[in-house]
Amino acid sequence: MSLFKLKDWWSTTLGHREQFSGGGLAAGIIDNSGKPRIVSGSLQGWLRVHNPLMPNRTPDSTKSLLLEVRLDAPIYQLKVGRAHAIAVLHPSKLRVCTCSARTNQGSSIETSHLELTAQYIHDFEVTNIGTHAFSMCLGSFGGSTDREMILVQHMDGHVTIYDYDVEILCHCFQDCLAPGPIEYVQSADAFVTSNVAMSIACYKFQVFQVVICAQMSTNLRIRH
Repeated sequence: MSLFKLKDWWSTTLGHREQFSGGGLAAGIIDNSGKPRIVSGSLQGWLRVHNPLMPNRTPDSTKSLLLEVRLDAPIYQLKVGRAHAIAVLHPSKLRVCTCSARTNQGSSIETSHLELTAQYIHDFEVTNIGTHAFSMCLGSFGGSTDREMILVQHMDGHVTIYDYDVEILCHCFQDCLAPGPIEYVQSADAFVTSNVAMSIACYKFQVFQVVICAQMSTNLRIRH
């Protein structure tokens, strides 16, 4: 006899004949309501935010749609940061947005809709298909307690790290001829990915910090 019982909590249909990548779904707290939301993004550029409701609260799943907006590029991947921001990865840019919840005055509805605001956009220097974005991960790199950074991996294997609206590193992993899945492990302060030998590779962020310091020193010498 099982101690757990599974049942449908909530469901909806996303668009009509839209296509989605493996990273086009995320969940987390993204607005000032303090409640978790489900965020989806399609290759047709549609970004949607849903509030998953209990079936007995509303029979109409479309009422859970808080935001539906079409962006100007396909959405490869979504990430929700701890600062309630949504990182949206496009083929040639990284967009970081925030949502603010609006409630109609005198209405008993908790949140009528959301408003999407772009905080900053990083345009990639796309010279060929290899410089298109492939995947991303985010976290408190280096053990930071007051902010999160974003790492973007490109089709040719090189990675770029962004600290808010500033690009702080552009580097290439060793033995990386093609991009693969990548994730940040907070407890180890390291990135885990795969390499050309079809094995798992782990890179400490401390190694990148050395590269960042070397690049900053080189830039200072050039200016002088």
